[in-house]
Amino acid sequence: MPLTCGSGNNACRLEKPLTIQGELLRPLKLTPTFFPPPPNTNVSGCTARSATPRWEIVKFYFKETTSITYRFKAKLKPSVGRTLEIEFRNAANNFTESCSLRATVDDGATPNNWWSHCRTTQGRDTRGYINGEPGEGQRDIETRVNFKMPDGVLTVNQTWYCDDADVAKP
Repeated sequence: MPLTCGSGNNACRLEKPLTIQGELLRPLKLTPTFFPPPPNTNVSGCTARSATPRWEIVKFYFKETTSITYRFKAKLKPSVGRTLEIEFRNAANNFTESCSLRATVDDGATPNNWWSHCRTTQGRDTRGYINGEPGEGQRDIETRVNFKMPDGVLTVNQTWYCDDADVAKP
């Protein structure tokens, strides 16, 4: 198997593609499994309470810091850093979501559309991945939040599923 290697930190590569073939010596048993449903789908009353969505804020933390950098005796424009950490519970399915938004704004400007995806408190992100690894359910709770600082308005956009009324149609 001839290898070609570059100089420095370049990786070595095979000059020709390598194909490895094999065969099973005995039958292999496979057991299919279903993707797990999204969290809290079977909470009693979930479907009925979803008609009028509500969230209870469990934790709310907001911090704004202004820093001014000096370089070579020249004062640069201020940089404003904003952090919002929020945790809230969906009243329909009792699912608790945790979000952390961070933004740096130069020149004192305010972001007009500060949307951010959230990670759940269980470590599952909006793609259904846990700790960045794929393989979880087909339908997951997806949450995005928007915080408009000048108005103090927090907007929640959350997709969730209920199967307490009809398990076949979550």
